[in-house]
Amino acid sequence: MDHEQETLKKLETDIEIIKKAISSNNHDIKRILLAPTFGSFFFFFGLAALLLPLCWDFMINRYGRLASIPTVFLVLLTAVTVISIATLTVWKTRAVAKAAQKTNPKSKWIDTLEALSEHPVFLNQMLIMAFTLFASILAFQRGNYHLVIPVVSLGMAIVFMLYQVSFLFNEYTFIMLWLFVFSAFSLLFPLFTPLVMTSIGFGGGFIIFGIAVYDFKGSKKRHG
Repeated sequence: MDHEQETLKKLETDIEIIKKAISSNNHDIKRILLAPTFGSFFFFFGLAALLLPLCWDFMINRYGRLASIPTVFLVLLTAVTVISIATLTVWKTRAVAKAAQKTNPKSKWIDTLEALSEHPVFLNQMLIMAFTLFASILAFQRGNYHLVIPVVSLGMAIVFMLYQVSFLFNEYTFIMLWLFVFSAFSLLFPLFTPLVMTSIGFGGGFIIFGIAVYDFKGSKKRHG
C-alpha cells in the first residue's frame, strides 16, 4: 500500500512538473508573439502590399497585359517584388529571434523555431494556409480572379483569430475584423481589379495595424 501511495505521489509530482513546463513554454511563446514585437514588420508589410500591387496593376494597364510588359520593366518589377518578400521574411525572423532572446538570453533562433513549431496553434495555422493556397490556386485556374483576394483575406483572418483565441491577443482584434470585413466586401463588391483590391485591403489594413500596435514607449526607452 505504501509503495502504491509513493508511486501516486511521484506521478502527481511528475504531472505538476510537466504542467509547469507547458505553462512556462506557453508564456514564453505568448511573449514572443505579442503584436508590438512585429509592429514595424506589419507596417512595412502593409507598405509593400500597398505599393507593389499598384505598380504591377499600372504596368499591366499601360501595356494591356502581363506578357506585353517590356522585359526590362518586367525583370525590374519581379526583382523588387522578390527582394521585398525576402527582406520581410528576414525582418520577421529577426523580430522573433530578438523577442526570444529577451525572454531567454541563451535562446537561439533554431530553438525558438522548434518551440514554436511544436505548439498546436502552428499546425492549425499551416492547415489553414494550405487550404487557402489550394482554394486560391483553384479560383485562379478557373478564371475566377475576383475570388482570390476574398479567399486569401478570409484565410488570414482565420489565422489571426486562431492566435487571438489561443493566446488571448486582444490587439489582433482590429486586423482580424478588418480582414473578415474586407473579405466579404471584396466578394460582394469587386469594384476594382484584384491587384488594386489587394493594395486597399492588405496595404491599408496592415499599415494602420502596424502603427497601432508599434511599441512607441519601448522605442523611446531605447533612444532615451
